Amino acid sequence: MVSADFPGIDSSEREKIYECLNKNNWNKFENVGRDISTTWWASYDDKYSDSDIKHYAANRFKECSKPNKTPLLVVHVGTSKPEEF
Repeated sequence: MVSADFPGIDSSEREKIYECLNKNNWNKFENVGRDISTTWWASYDDKYSDSDIKHYAANRFKECSKPNKTPLLVVHVGTSKPEEF
């Protein structure tokens, strides 16, 4: 699960980021309230370590945000503590 903030971008840039994330199998939580309106989830095979998934997720969000500003991310995988990227 990723909580993402995309500071300093407009709504059209945000839509492009969301489209990119959706194409890469990230799903946005919808209609859950204001506090978690930028929370996403994805599923991965058990063959990947939690660390690999965290870094892959952070990189995917950063790639989808280019050439805009780098997003502020908190990534949570499995039973480990959420990590800021």
